[in-house]
Parts: sequence; structure tokens; C-alpha cells
Amino acid sequence: MLTSLSDQLEQAARITKLNEQIERSYSQVQDIALKAVEGSASIKAFASAPQRQSE
Repeated sequence: MLTSLSDQLEQAARITKLNEQIERSYSQVQDIALKAVEGSASIKAFASAPQRQSE
């Protein structure tokens, strides 16, 4: 099946837009993961604080 140059340009534009969305999504996932790890570390530190004080 042959596609016209116009169709190919439209497809290339859609691919570019999708790639940009993927990059933004990837960045957001990284931010969320980092916050989750930081939050987990904070919870662990807070939970172990009373133990350290009583030792």
C-alpha cells in the first residue's frame, strides 16, 4: 500500500507528538517513584525514632 507524502508527514507529526507525551509521562513516573522512596524513607526514620530514644 502506498501512502502519500501528506499522510507520511501527518504520521510523522503524530509519532513526534506521541514521543513527547511518552517523555513527559516517563518524567512524571520518575518523580512519583522518587517521592515514594523518599516518603518510605521518612516513614521508616520516623517509625524507628522512638526505638532510638529508648535505647
